[in-house]
Amino acid sequence: MNTQILNTLRNHAQSELDVAALNVNIYLNSSTGIGEHSGIAQSIQHQLDSMAAAQGRLDAIDYILSQSIEGVFNESA
Repeated sequence: MNTQILNTLRNHAQSELDVAALNVNIYLNSSTGIGEHSGIAQSIQHQLDSMAAAQGRLDAIDYILSQSIEGVFNESA
């Protein structure tokens, strides 16, 4: 199995997770980062949704990679 694509997708998902976590941190800890933002809770919820989606992709990719080690996924599949 060519893992280069999966590793690239994993790095992308990890970056999305990191960015969303950073945004939540800014919302929670930096009033200058928020300005006159009235929908803070909704914005945090959106970031949490982004984090959940990225974490789901990470979990799926890790599952596929672990299965490829066990021979479940192979070149002919």
